[in-house]
Amino acid sequence: YKGYPTWRNIRRINNKDWSILYAIVEHRHWLKKLNNFHESPAQYSIPDLDDTRCQLGKWLRDKAGSNYRNDAVLEEVIATHSALHRLASELVENKAAL
Repeated sequence: YKGYPTWRNIRRINNKDWSILYAIVEHRHWLKKLNNFHESPAQYSIPDLDDTRCQLGKWLRDKAGSNYRNDAVLEEVIATHSALHRLASELVENKAAL
């Protein structure tokens, strides 16, 4: 196996960053489930809309403070994540009203 040449310029992931990488991948999967429900509500169930129970929400609550406590962007990430879940709830409510 030979990796893509562009991968040579990507910095190595620090051990403390593996948990956020996992949480982000899981959150992308959550978004896919939300999109599947939006596209075909009869076929797919509503994903959990609580922003504290998804993997990213758990990471933000449990690990972000210890790993990134001095990072100024953290509060913006938390607010954006909560807003995304609020919008997802509105999407589900609007879909139910149709």
